[in-house]
Amino acid sequence: MDELNKIYKKCKKHHKNAILFDRVSNFNMEMLVERIASYPSHILDDYILSVEPNALVSLISSIREKNISSKPVSAKHTAFRVFSPQKEKSIIENRTGQNRMTEDVLYALNNEGILIGEAPPGTGKSLAYLMPAVECIKNSMRTIISTNTKNLQMQIFNNDTQIACNLKKSSFSACMLKGIGNYLCLHKYYENRDMIEPLMRLAIDGFMYMYESGDLAEMKFFYKTDMNNITSDSEYCMDRDCPYFDKCYFMKLRETAKTSDIIFTNHYLSLIDASMSNRFFGEYQIMIFDEAHNLENVVTELFAYEYSSQYTMRMLHYFQKRMHNAVRNMIQSQSNELRELFENILHMINELIEQNDVFMLDIRDAIVFDDSKRRTYKQELFSSNAERIKYILTLYRNILRTSKETMDIINESYSSKRLLFHLIRYVHEKMQFFHDAFAVVTDAENDEYAFFYEAAKNQNVTFYGVPVDTGEMFSNLMLKGSGIPIIFTSATLSVNRNFDLFKSQIGLNLVERQYHEGIYETSFNWDKQMNIFCITGMGNPNEKAFLQRAAEFIRFICADNKKTLVLATSYEQIGELSMILKGNEFLFHKKGDNPELIISSHKEADSSVLIGTNRYWEGVDLPGELLERVIILKMPFAVPDDPVMEKRCGRKEEMGINPFMGYTLPLAVLKLKQGVGRLIRKSSDKGTVYILDERIVRKRYGSIVMKSMFVKPEIINYNNIVEV
Repeated sequence: MDELNKIYKKCKKHHKNAILFDRVSNFNMEMLVERIASYPSHILDDYILSVEPNALVSLISSIREKNISSKPVSAKHTAFRVFSPQKEKSIIENRTGQNRMTEDVLYALNNEGILIGEAPPGTGKSLAYLMPAVECIKNSMRTIISTNTKNLQMQIFNNDTQIACNLKKSSFSACMLKGIGNYLCLHKYYENRDMIEPLMRLAIDGFMYMYESGDLAEMKFFYKTDMNNITSDSEYCMDRDCPYFDKCYFMKLRETAKTSDIIFTNHYLSLIDASMSNRFFGEYQIMIFDEAHNLENVVTELFAYEYSSQYTMRMLHYFQKRMHNAVRNMIQSQSNELRELFENILHMINELIEQNDVFMLDIRDAIVFDDSKRRTYKQELFSSNAERIKYILTLYRNILRTSKETMDIINESYSSKRLLFHLIRYVHEKMQFFHDAFAVVTDAENDEYAFFYEAAKNQNVTFYGVPVDTGEMFSNLMLKGSGIPIIFTSATLSVNRNFDLFKSQIGLNLVERQYHEGIYETSFNWDKQMNIFCITGMGNPNEKAFLQRAAEFIRFICADNKKTLVLATSYEQIGELSMILKGNEFLFHKKGDNPELIISSHKEADSSVLIGTNRYWEGVDLPGELLERVIILKMPFAVPDDPVMEKRCGRKEEMGINPFMGYTLPLAVLKLKQGVGRLIRKSSDKGTVYILDERIVRKRYGSIVMKSMFVKPEIINYNNIVEV
């Protein structure tokens, strides 16, 4: 083994990671040797024959020469399981809050009601809704459990579901389904295989050998690869005409989901499924939204429209080329009927390219090109293009009509021309997207949307139309008509014990449905486990000098080497702090960084101060000594001049609601509670939260913030801490 160890030490990190593709760190020789020895020869041979000799090739050859072998791998299916009660009984502590929540969930399920339940850390909310859902399986009731983060989705599927199964002594099936873009596309992979870097091919081949789900979340190694070349997507998908249809990971999993008793998914797919008449999940009888505080953001993104000048032109030119080639080939095969239809569509695409180009040239002088901010616009921007806009929309509609006619004709009379069918279907779907987006973003007088554009220095302009009222959209989709019981839960749904903001976000006031509210008791002893300090003497957090003082505070308070999470509200803050704070203990998550690598580095370090923004305010689980302190730089208020916030605040004002007190502040309080909630994850955890934004103390709204915290914050001056 000494010889192998010498070669192993010469292997670069990305060599090790390509073999141990499901890890981001903690590699060792034994793991690497075992994995290589378990691989079929063809996986390793492909890599060896594709590269110049290197340390990894030498290691593979040495393992073979020594006849080191390992048992063949049984592929893991990480997305589907049949749960059966285990012999070892699951024992859970008696939690008052969990018991109350379980009773409320049962009541809602039995009465087709709605429950809005805030369950802070330590309540045990997952089991509180899982156990009633498992009980309902006996009555042939299927359940959808929807989360916002993949981490929670996998945690419940991999851990809590088995506990619920044991406690209820019931067997059932469960499936975890994500959006199509999360899965490996076999057609794309094999079509692009020669262009993929050999190490990446090695990792993907190993992934396909070891995992049945095709979920690329299991892959922690991505090397010199355009993900578009390997991931599934609805536009590229050939469905049953794909040569790999029978092996397609997403299609197999989607069919499995339709017959599973419990389906774990995300908010986006839940709402898309509802809008498509249960295409992905089939009929179900119970809907549970965990992390429900994110629903407003999800609905906003799902129903927003965007029209990008560069993307539109790129796709139109792509279709122009593909349609031209199709017409040329059809001339040779004498498909006159189809040729005329394709020529007609090609002519309209050519016209669309010209009209879109002129449209952008006409308005370019009125647009500010920079990368710094979103800029609102009004209908006057398009005043000289009113007729052209109508003409462009007419062209889109004509292409839609003709492409639909073409698909029908191919299905009826030219069934052998399936490649042409998929091309024209792709054209149809993309033109529908362009038509709808263009129609919305060029109608800036529509009060239902907030309108803005982003104009980059590379001359790309993207117009956005973002819905102002998510409540009406969500209630139409999920609350009206169906009458199925729905559970909304999160650690943070109320502000000062009030659910008004959340109820407006989901449109509960727009439907006549029975609903119940609950704020449940945690099993954690907040007063003994957590201290919250509001620090004064730091100055205005919006002034540049604040970050200098914040950096001094962080350096001083973290001198004890306790692992710390610093929550910023922007990447700009992180960038400035990184120029002030020097030392190996500081980990900065900058834009584009891999959060898994940073969190892994934080876990492995003896002393670490992790400084991050949005990604770290929620969904981060670092129990015990992995996190003993949280420092929050400032109240996480939304950007005040953001066009969507401005429009929503204006709408509140029209309704006679103070926009700051009725919307801006509650949103910030909910996010602040999420940040504070990162600290205590177990009943044995202890730690301290420091909030450096003294506006909580100075401003009148501070009392609302204080009352919404898990424990009453103490107010202390920075100088007093330094003196201590």
